[in-house]
Amino acid sequence: MKKHIIINTLLLLGSYLALYSIGALSAPYHIAAIYFFSIYTIQAAILLTLKSNPQSFIVRYNFMVVFKMTTSLAVLVLYFLFFTETSSKKDTIQFCAVFMVLYFLYLTINTKLLFSNSNEKEQA
Repeated sequence: MKKHIIINTLLLLGSYLALYSIGALSAPYHIAAIYFFSIYTIQAAILLTLKSNPQSFIVRYNFMVVFKMTTSLAVLVLYFLFFTETSSKKDTIQFCAVFMVLYFLYLTINTKLLFSNSNEKEQA
């Protein structure tokens, strides 16, 4: 669990650094970065702290996948409802691109982290 928090914190800091470098410092970008940090930290807490049989792990994992997809859709809908009227098309496209990059970055790293076997190197 500690490893997940550390890596997600580093991802959050890297996200802020990347957002700063592209000049995307407005509220929606900060909300997106904090959203992904929060959702994947919650996922790690739910999946790793509750010890049970493999079947219940699969059910919890599938629930988290649906939950992440639904809340990601909700974040995008809220962005379009509250921020698109005051921003240009370029800003809207840039936000969607940043959101997708963050989505896949967090998804890839956290999935690898969740399903990596720490004993794999010792057995080889």
